[in-house]
Amino acid sequence: MAIIESKRMRKILVDGDYTLWEYTPSLIKPLYDDIDPLSLIRRIRLMIEKIQGGYKVFYLEVNGVLVGYNVFAPGGRRLKCSTKQDLVDGPSFVASEQRGKGYVTTLKKMVLNNCCSDYNYVYGWISKNNIPSIKACIKAGFDVEYGELRIEGLMRNLKQVPKGEGTNVIIRYRIPK
Repeated sequence: MAIIESKRMRKILVDGDYTLWEYTPSLIKPLYDDIDPLSLIRRIRLMIEKIQGGYKVFYLEVNGVLVGYNVFAPGGRRLKCSTKQDLVDGPSFVASEQRGKGYVTTLKKMVLNNCCSDYNYVYGWISKNNIPSIKACIKAGFDVEYGELRIEGLMRNLKQVPKGEGTNVIIRYRIPK
């Protein structure tokens, strides 16, 4: 599906075959497209995120094909190590038929290099078992040794824990000044 520009969807950058888009979600339409159908719980979490201060969704289009997205939200809320001067990265998604082509790394690099200059850090978290995502974040320039956390409860509350006790690694990217 090719993306259509609108008041909620704007083109940020064209770099060869890649086009970076920024989507401003609404309560009713948290994502631009259903390439990754949302569960009810995930939809509720995105609604809460929208009410608490919002988030942006960045999409990567390759040669006219929508391949994936990455959500970025203001820091200082769910992930306690972040502040209001930071962003929180995630989730990321790439359509199954597009995986293994480096698109998550490309998407993250495009966003980090073109949309984050007003912030100090970008934080996120990844399951320790999600090796492809960890590798993509390392290639994009994230430090994956920053810390660990455990996700608890239905609303996926984040609890920072000592190294070795978490189910997820906390990632951090320092925005160059």
